[in-house]
Amino acid sequence: MIKYIILLIFLLYFSYTDYCYRRIPNKAIFLLLIIGFCFLPFSHPISHYCIGLFFPSFILFFLNVLYSKFIGLGDIKLLICTGLFLGFKINTLLFVLTCTLGLIFCAVYTFFSKKRLYSLPLAPFICFSLIYLLFFIL
Repeated sequence: MIKYIILLIFLLYFSYTDYCYRRIPNKAIFLLLIIGFCFLPFSHPISHYCIGLFFPSFILFFLNVLYSKFIGLGDIKLLICTGLFLGFKINTLLFVLTCTLGLIFCAVYTFFSKKRLYSLPLAPFICFSLIYLLFFIL
């Protein structure tokens, strides 16, 4: 449970920086990765968490290479961290829930403001998705 609290604290910080500055600090991502690797020996099965490092993050990375500005690299690095903490299945569910919340927000925003969104900070939606998963799934 402590690893989820640590992850949530970092995600709250990333949500703030992504919303205000559209940046996710690399130093904090690196620190979160180190903490995640410290929890790895206590996670079973380890392969499940190692696969979580790469999926869906690397698919998004390759899409970002093919289609510039598809998703920010900070968001991809953040999903790598969540995969290390949550494992393959929960990280995939987190990503699907994040995309769903983001699309709902975009639809509601566009409907009421009649303006088009050109960028969307994804970290707050990752944070909201994790909170939902912690309370209702995990």
